[in-house]
Amino acid sequence: MTDTASRSESSDPDMRAKKRSRLKRRTDLSADADKPELSKTANETIDTREAIGRVDSVLRSLSADPDFRAKLLAREKFKSDLKAAIRARADMARKEAQEQARDDIARNALAKGLQLADIAAVTGLTTEEIERLSGVEQAETREKR
Repeated sequence: MTDTASRSESSDPDMRAKKRSRLKRRTDLSADADKPELSKTANETIDTREAIGRVDSVLRSLSADPDFRAKLLAREKFKSDLKAAIRARADMARKEAQEQARDDIARNALAKGLQLADIAAVTGLTTEEIERLSGVEQAETREKR
């Protein structure tokens, strides 16, 4: 709070009356409490309520500001879009990894001499896809020589 704002609050009769009322409530709560812990808890509760009121006031003023609302909405949309893009990329990477694993299984089965129909049944690949993998495998073997 600025010095100007604190001066205007202290000069406002309604504000002074509210402060006196709050002090009286604190005193009453403290006087009624038999134990010091209760008095401390009561005062902390009053302080917390006042702080919540101040925060609520600031939030209300910010939410009334159209520029602030627009920036907040834009930020929330950006975060949502970013999460969706990350999810989509993770799904795509998972799918690619599954396809790679399936292809590796088919190549290993071909290397062991299994029949195309058996490999197709196990992996879910078509015989054409398995033949393509077989051709790729043979080409890779030739390149290594």
